[in-house]
Amino acid sequence: EGVDLLVHELRGDLSQAERVDVEVRGPDGSLAIRLEHVPFDARAGHVLVACQRHYQHVFGEGTDPTFHVLVTEKGKERKLAQYFVAHVWQ
Repeated sequence: EGVDLLVHELRGDLSQAERVDVEVRGPDGSLAIRLEHVPFDARAGHVLVACQRHYQHVFGEGTDPTFHVLVTEKGKERKLAQYFVAHVWQ
């Protein structure tokens, strides 16, 4: 209660990444939000994503989004990983 912001740490091999984008998708795979050029720590191998309470209205009650981390390496984009994030919207 009283928490409006959570930070998710999404880990992966970012050692060769030139750029990182994050897509937030609904359970059916539909794109809800695309965040481009997100800050990342290549050495630590993580992206920090803030999940805000108002996203509840984007996805709806009882709906859990997935985060797709896309990296650009040597000028080519590829999906690094997909993360399921269970939410309790209160």
